[in-house]
Amino acid sequence: MDGMNVERRCARRAVGLCHGILSQIKSGRHVPRSDIDNALCVLQMYEEMWGYLDDDRESGVADWSIPFEFNQSRSHPLGQRTIEGQPQAETGQTADPNRKQSPHLPPEVLASIFAHLDATPTIAHNEESGQQNKRTQRDLLACCFVNKAWKAMAAPFLWKNPRLWSPRGLFKLVYCSRISRFSFNGNLGTEVRRLDTMGLQLEEPLHTPLIRIMASTFPNLEMLRLGIRNFHPNTIEHVFDLCHDIQCFALRGDPCISFDVWGESSVPHFMAGMKKLSALCLHNVVCDAQSMRFYHCVLSSMTSTLRHLNIGRTWVGDEIVTAFAKCCPHLQTFILEENSALTDVGIEVLAMSCRDLRFVKLRNCIHVGDDGITALVKRCRNLTVLGISYTRCTDATIQIIAERCQHLHTLFMEDILLESEDTIIKMLEMRGKKLTTLAMASTDVISQATVDALISYCPELRELDLASCGSDNLANPITEASIDRLVDSCPKLRTLLVCGVDGISDEYLDKLSSRLSTTQFWLSPPDELTGWIE
Repeated sequence: MDGMNVERRCARRAVGLCHGILSQIKSGRHVPRSDIDNALCVLQMYEEMWGYLDDDRESGVADWSIPFEFNQSRSHPLGQRTIEGQPQAETGQTADPNRKQSPHLPPEVLASIFAHLDATPTIAHNEESGQQNKRTQRDLLACCFVNKAWKAMAAPFLWKNPRLWSPRGLFKLVYCSRISRFSFNGNLGTEVRRLDTMGLQLEEPLHTPLIRIMASTFPNLEMLRLGIRNFHPNTIEHVFDLCHDIQCFALRGDPCISFDVWGESSVPHFMAGMKKLSALCLHNVVCDAQSMRFYHCVLSSMTSTLRHLNIGRTWVGDEIVTAFAKCCPHLQTFILEENSALTDVGIEVLAMSCRDLRFVKLRNCIHVGDDGITALVKRCRNLTVLGISYTRCTDATIQIIAERCQHLHTLFMEDILLESEDTIIKMLEMRGKKLTTLAMASTDVISQATVDALISYCPELRELDLASCGSDNLANPITEASIDRLVDSCPKLRTLLVCGVDGISDEYLDKLSSRLSTTQFWLSPPDELTGWIE
């Protein structure tokens, strides 16, 4: 659904509703209040989208004057259902004297009940999580139809974190929020706190009207994930002009090629909003000659309030990483994956400037090696999660991790340049007690000795990746019997990957999958960066 289709739908709907209402009024027939509210809502939406290019408006909601006939019809005697002179509900149903009243529960109890339905969603867009989110929303919607008290308590939970699968779903959400201003006590659009449009494939200028009316409909957003192809500075500025409470912001796409106006004079609200952020995700916003002005605008807005940063797959170099590190000294999360421009120089500056780092992911940064990771481990004493898969790290890095990382519980070290299995065993002996997630796929030096060390030193292990480990010249390779001992000795183990290991047959893998999960797992961003934390 592009921007023009949205406008056409609103125009057709508005004309049809207005024509029907005015015809009923003139003929003296009854006009349901809901029809009038629908017409007003659609007209206001259409007027706002029609005038979206007017950047001089002081607010996102247009000051639309309601026609005289509509003002009269809202209080018109024909606009109310009456039986023997008494107002009655729009449904026209009479109360059943034999109907049992719903039990009265204190608001505190209802809030506690609905909180269980407000399950924290995951960022994994798989079929299972999608079905679970749909079931949760359906249950909350059913609670809204019990009675007024349940509706008042359940509606905020239902609207706080809506899940969207298409631009049409976003349009329906905007429309339902707008109509609630007329038919519900309060504005349900103000209850929306989190909004994720990454999977909607929005594009400018096709969806510009929809994005702008979205911003005016949900002014209290705290988390916003925008996926926009060719995003325009005026659109991003409009969003931050109307949404002042955004704490977690994610933007994916590429800046509009025709406009490179990114500066304090052109996007002042965007820059002001950047200064308030605690989490910023620019994953896949490639840093090149066309987007450099955008990155300079972002960097000039950064302050020490930022705690979590994701610039993975942006191909930024040492210059940009150094600038972020110096502007945001209190970073706790730093994600930069799939990057061939970053070197140890940028990581060393990051380690010197941001000593509060707890979560670091540098997957496939092929020019990062021992010097950068060693500096990071030595200076950042609170590291709990570290991802160095597919880097140039060697045994020296693992030795430093064993000596310094006292709080480490998650380590991804797939396919790094290790020469001695003793380095891994020593690390497990010193740090295995707290490890819950460990990925060592494609490590040639791993043998049955590593499996024995995991059994002895890692009682808290929940996820383990040993896929494609070992080699033909090992004297004591991994066997199926050693994997069985590992599974029996680690009661908390839930996921185990041993596919591609010599000596592990397909029949054994099928048998293992009936006991544990054998699905590939990844180092996902922390909840603070995805915006799903309270």
